[in-house]
Amino acid sequence: MNLKKKEFSLKKAKEYTLRLLKFRMRSESELKHRLRLKGFDEEVIDKTIEFFKNNLLIDDLKFCRLWMEERLKKPYGFYRVKDELRQKGIEEATIEKVFSEIKNNYNEEKVILNILKKKITTLKDLPAERKKQRLYNFFLRRGFSPEVVSDLINRL
Repeated sequence: MNLKKKEFSLKKAKEYTLRLLKFRMRSESELKHRLRLKGFDEEVIDKTIEFFKNNLLIDDLKFCRLWMEERLKKPYGFYRVKDELRQKGIEEATIEKVFSEIKNNYNEEKVILNILKKKITTLKDLPAERKKQRLYNFFLRRGFSPEVVSDLINRL
């Protein structure tokens, strides 16, 4: 590839990355994947990622914090949020660092109880065992800790 084509390709990759970042912050891995899908070569991808990292528009630690805070407000549990972050290419060490920062201000039991109050009324006509099973499965799908969910549901 000649110099002109490389410069043009780099410009296009930067424009595309900026377009993606307008919608929401993204992980480095997500952006690399999207750039590969668009057909950019690895050298262009690396230069593009480096440019945006140097300009502080790509920051996996910041992305991880924001993602975790937003998803916990949904509310989802830590298991689901951590899994989503892994799928987005965030390193385990980064996930654990953010998790240890956030977990002290997050009361999983309280969150589950708030959801449980609303959810239980929709299942009032079901037999007790079926109701418990449905609630348990619902909370597991949302990524809450099986031990906490089990304990709270068994108190019903």
